[in-house]
Amino acid sequence: MQCRFYRAEWPEEGQLVVVEISTVNEDGAYVKLLEYNRVQGLILAQNTSIKRIKNVKKLLRVGT
Repeated sequence: MQCRFYRAEWPEEGQLVVVEISTVNEDGAYVKLLEYNRVQGLILAQNTSIKRIKNVKKLLRVGT
């Protein structure tokens, strides 16, 4: 299903969006932005938590 909630192609910095995690690797997680026609984005591992993360795959799960 294709839907678009916002006029802008990408969200503003700091804006909260709903995503679905596609893949997780040591650099971070590739996600699909559900509110922006499922455009793919990257969340870096250092942006997922304030604490130091040893293994991103334990913190993030595919499909959630």
